[in-house]
Amino acid sequence: MLTIQEMNGALQPQGEAEGRVAVGADPVLMEQRLGRLIREARYRYPKVTVSPRQVSVHDAAESVTRGETQLAVVAFEDGTGVFPGDLVAEKLPPLTLAPVASPALAATPVTDRARPLRVLTVSADCTCHLPLVAALRSRYGVDVSVIEAGSVGGVRELARAGYGLAMLPAPDDSLAAQGLQVVPGMPHAELDVRLVYSRPDHLGRAARSIAELIRRMPQPATAAGGPGGAALGDMLVS
Repeated sequence: MLTIQEMNGALQPQGEAEGRVAVGADPVLMEQRLGRLIREARYRYPKVTVSPRQVSVHDAAESVTRGETQLAVVAFEDGTGVFPGDLVAEKLPPLTLAPVASPALAATPVTDRARPLRVLTVSADCTCHLPLVAALRSRYGVDVSVIEAGSVGGVRELARAGYGLAMLPAPDDSLAAQGLQVVPGMPHAELDVRLVYSRPDHLGRAARSIAELIRRMPQPATAAGGPGGAALGDMLVS
């Protein structure tokens, strides 16, 4: 159905862009950037529906190739994102992550923390926790246990409860309100972000319009739900 809609849009070059565009994103970008994208698309292209789909960096290319999504936005450590040559992987502003924890855990020296030290992540496919795991092992030589929380919200809840450390988008002025704080002495991480799609001539007008919105969208000053962003859930129910 999506393919037919896009073909119809391509055959009607004049007039307003319309149709449905499936946009895949990994869990962190789904929460942080897609809410803002949906809001902006509603304003600029009222006849275009953005349909968000959660994908990992590992299945983003297959999702685009199969036509399950027309566009995908994924974040990964440098060198871990490999895409087929028939797809475009356009570079976007990077995603900066900060190590966060509950105030009590953040104030506890690494040598006094429970062993193995728990690092929280959405799932095994999410790459956001990898810089923290690498830093803990190389810098402090500590044993690390990776705990999957199932969602960004789950990661945040477990971190707030003092269950472990997590990497979340930064800077974030709302961390204190969430019961979290940046862990001192731990490095921040900057992940590569790519917009993945088929060749431009394979995209319909609606998909091209949404891709242009994604390119122009500045990186939020705060994580989703904070003063500078809008949570995806807020966009879907508003």
